[in-house]
Amino acid sequence: MSKKGFTLAEVLITLSIIGVVAALTVPTLVRNYEDAANAAKAKKVYSEIANAWKLYLSDNGGSPVGTFSTRSGLQETFLKKYFKYTILTSYGDGTALTAKALNGGAPLSIDTGITTSDGIFIGIYYAEGACKPNGCATLIADLNGKSKGPNRFGYDIYSIYLMPDGAFAYKDNQQNIENTTCLKPNQNPKWDEWYNGGNGCFSKPA
Repeated sequence: MSKKGFTLAEVLITLSIIGVVAALTVPTLVRNYEDAANAAKAKKVYSEIANAWKLYLSDNGGSPVGTFSTRSGLQETFLKKYFKYTILTSYGDGTALTAKALNGGAPLSIDTGITTSDGIFIGIYYAEGACKPNGCATLIADLNGKSKGPNRFGYDIYSIYLMPDGAFAYKDNQQNIENTTCLKPNQNPKWDEWYNGGNGCFSKPA
């Protein structure tokens, strides 16, 4: 009785088909996994900052007004006190984060902040202790640390606005509503408008 099996040509053809299918599906699976991981991490970071700011408000009699006046002041009174960190980034030390704008605008340079014990960089872009109309401060959270790319808003970098009544991914000071704009480059004719800075992409990786 003769035994039948696959010929070498049939095996090679099968392996080629498997290779093509893998090449088409694996990148998508990896990207979906990375997006899900980023989303979970972004939510965690936002929650930690929001809770820390709530505690800061409570510790200061319910109001942050006058508790700091500069970025270094906020770093000292808030970031260093309410977060566990391993690296301190200060103005002039040459280790600033260069954050790319989602809307194609000029990159931001964040030179004051901390790197938390789990590798997240929390930097201070703006700080105004008087808490004027544009808020008390703007924090920039880089989920994978400032030394790892792409350092792009809406993907691994998010803005958190510290206001007198809490921390928000974005809060419109005129209408008091959250801005959920998250338009991906070249997928919407208005993606490069001024309001598409990536703020609305919080927990929604591009």
